[in-house]
Formats: sequence, C-alpha cells, structure tokens
Amino acid sequence: MKHSWHIRKIDKNIAVVAYSLYPKPHSRVVAGLVEVDILNFDVQCLEVEPKHRRKGYATALMKRVIQDFGNEELSIIVEPEDFYDDAISIRNLQQFYRSFGFRGRGIFMTRAPSSMVRANK
Repeated sequence: MKHSWHIRKIDKNIAVVAYSLYPKPHSRVVAGLVEVDILNFDVQCLEVEPKHRRKGYATALMKRVIQDFGNEELSIIVEPEDFYDDAISIRNLQQFYRSFGFRGRGIFMTRAPSSMVRANK
C-alpha cells in the first residue's frame, strides 16, 4: 500500500492531533482521517472515503493511533455517520475496534493501556 502520513495539530488549546492518509505519495486527495483528543485520549473520528474502503486505510490509521497513544487508556464513541450515503453498521464498527483491543457494550468502548493489554493475554 502506497501512502504518506500527514500529521498536524489542529489547535493547541483543544489538543487534537489529526492523521491524514493519502492513497499515493504527494497526493492531495485524502483517503482517510483520524483525530485524537490528546487531553482525554478520545478517538474523535475515523473516516475513510467509500472508494478507498476495504484497502486497509482504516487499519493503518488505527495502528498509528495505537503506536502513538497505546500506553494511555483510549476511548471512543461508536457512531456510524452517513457522510457518504454509505454508513457502516455499529456492529461492524464494534468488531473493527475490538480487533485493536477496545472493549465495551453499546456505543461506548475503551482500550486499556498497552502494558495492561499485554498483561491480560
């Protein structure tokens, strides 16, 4: 998969870090985006455009989040949004986040710090 990372702080006061994933190096088209509130360690959004889905972009973005913030307890509210008229089901999103160690019922899920995740295995 060819891609390049663009990492930027949106605003120091709200402390959100955004990772953008591009389908090709030097491309201006964003295939996917994830934002993390680094004060509360909330994954605020994860978006991949429909034409770029099922190519590993969401997985690559979440791997980067876990790499950078895995030693913190992360949380996420699982809410599929119909931005592209192709919303993904809550069940599929929960399954996706569980593959990264998130646990929970309903729409609120959390992930224990990596050191605790390893200790529980």
